[in-house]
Amino acid sequence: NGQIVGSEDCLGLNVYTTYVRVSKRPRPIMPVLVWIHGGSFTEGSSETDIYGPEFLLDEDVIVVTFNYRLASFGFLGVADLDIPPNLGLRDQTEALRWVSRNIRRFGGDPRRVTLVGWSAGSAAATYHLYSEASKGLFQRVIAMSGTMSQPWAYNFKAEWCSNQYLKQIDATTKEEIKTRPAKFMVPIEGLKFYYFTLSYECYMPSGDPIYAPRNAYEMVRTMAPVSDVPLLIGSTAVEHQNLFNQRQFDMAQSNYPNDNATTYERLVDYLERRRGGNRSAGTFYRKLASFADFSYGEQYFVEQASRHFRAPIYRYRFAFDGPFGYAKNDYYKYSIAHRMPGAMHGDDLGYLFTPYNYRSLMTEGRLNDTLIQRSVKTQRRMVRLWTNFIKTGMQGRGLRSAINAALTFY
Repeated sequence: NGQIVGSEDCLGLNVYTTYVRVSKRPRPIMPVLVWIHGGSFTEGSSETDIYGPEFLLDEDVIVVTFNYRLASFGFLGVADLDIPPNLGLRDQTEALRWVSRNIRRFGGDPRRVTLVGWSAGSAAATYHLYSEASKGLFQRVIAMSGTMSQPWAYNFKAEWCSNQYLKQIDATTKEEIKTRPAKFMVPIEGLKFYYFTLSYECYMPSGDPIYAPRNAYEMVRTMAPVSDVPLLIGSTAVEHQNLFNQRQFDMAQSNYPNDNATTYERLVDYLERRRGGNRSAGTFYRKLASFADFSYGEQYFVEQASRHFRAPIYRYRFAFDGPFGYAKNDYYKYSIAHRMPGAMHGDDLGYLFTPYNYRSLMTEGRLNDTLIQRSVKTQRRMVRLWTNFIKTGMQGRGLRSAINAALTFY
């Protein structure tokens, strides 16, 4: 109904730890996972209904989740009014600084911090690799389904967006903006970019001396990372193929990544010629959507970044399609028009965290079910893989045997 529910005072942080000081005897400090939630830079939070930490705590890893400013509060800079862009990224850096200063009090090791993000949070994590402001605040990164070189992770039209936004909310000064908190937060229909299948608001990271001194594609291609740390990066098997069709796809012909219509045709040609796709097939545009929105950006990032990284880059693909999949069985449950097999965007979250809001319904009375047992086994394997990377950076025979050649080294 257009009403805003909640508070602008969102900058909370949660620490989950098994550390309890019961004696003066020192206890080994534990590695730390700092989680950046996703949500297209416009929505989402660190709520435990989705990101329950129990599986990770069982592996002696401390989990930190936090909120950051979103939408116009976090990603709409207005240079003429001295409102800097990328305030959401600054919030993330401040959370990392807090962890560095305080995590020892919770039994954590500030020198073993792994920054982990999903979707927009994953793209944000890769921006921190190139930022002096975040240097030294983390030692590893796990990027799940997103990089700064995705078409939805960098705003080429930031100035146009800010001008149009101020015009539509009828504000010309910073003081006038402050009088319109709810209206300022509501997404405006006219300020959307259609990057192939997905409709993105103007709220994305943009040019900024701290986080994006060049556009994201040029940064990855030409710059060495400020934080040259081990990176684990990957995505799910089908990502957004379950959600979109040709009509939605066609909205994007002029917008990828920067008003270049020929890119659209090149991608169509790529799928037809190199992947054996058929433009008339019902699944063609869904596959192209997944390639354009996710696979291309991830591949570009890995290929370009590997030329400048000295630290190892590992790549994974999550393909298990089971009842714990968060997106298919909860978040997008009623949005999937044509359900296709395969792990989609966000399904992997249900195998890393404990999504209370639907997990109990899936397992109740079914613990002997073969698919449930396979799902539990997959969950344990994924948690072990992720926590081994967090602890060692991909070292150790136990990790190698668990991977069973599933990860590719660049």
